[in-house]
Amino acid sequence: MSDPAISPRRSRIAAAILIGLALLAVTGVWWFFYYSQYNGWFNELALKTPCLATTTDECLEMQKRLAGSMIPAYQPVLFWAGAAILGLGIAQQLSRRG
Repeated sequence: MSDPAISPRRSRIAAAILIGLALLAVTGVWWFFYYSQYNGWFNELALKTPCLATTTDECLEMQKRLAGSMIPAYQPVLFWAGAAILGLGIAQQLSRRG
């Protein structure tokens, strides 16, 4: 049995950090597999990388060419949701220490 006096002293990671990291991981996998359909996995990364967080004209052009894809068109909103939740988790973690 654990001693309840020790438990509060243990540093626990805020749930929001774990959720935010999970969303960012899912977003990264979605982005990678969706855009890898356009000219291969690692070709034209300079054009594909900004699509992770924004929707540029190049991203829209690639999405037009991938219209028949079995993978749903990537949307950066999940990336920003994950980043926001991660930020809240970090703030929550820091407030616990102070």
